[in-house]
Amino acid sequence: MVLWGGGSGCGKTSLARCIIGLVDINNGKITFNNTNIGMISQKRSIELCRKIQMVFQNPEATLNPQKTVEQLLTRPFALYNPVPKKERRKRVIELLESVKLGERYLSRFLHEISGGEKQRVGIARAFAANPELIICG
Repeated sequence: MVLWGGGSGCGKTSLARCIIGLVDINNGKITFNNTNIGMISQKRSIELCRKIQMVFQNPEATLNPQKTVEQLLTRPFALYNPVPKKERRKRVIELLESVKLGERYLSRFLHEISGGEKQRVGIARAFAANPELIICG
């Protein structure tokens, strides 16, 4: 586990955005598993996207409000971590339980749950990809 901190405006969010590939870096490089990942001009592989996940501070900005919690958590299995369709629901329930939510959240939309519950859905979504690095920012 690696943590970084500091006062407002010191660059914590900028660093996170560089690591996940939302912005290019001006100087230096960011290396992950012996690969320079600091340039967004380089197309990131699906595998690299799976390995590095981010849980954003504001989950409403990154989670689609038109999808149910089940749909939000099923998508990473289709993208990054192939799981047979018949097993996905079971895995989604396990993810929900791992963040102290449960099966009763499967059919809920974001407007039906609290801010803290939305944050936990975002964390579960990151877990679904089975990443090597999770950045919270």
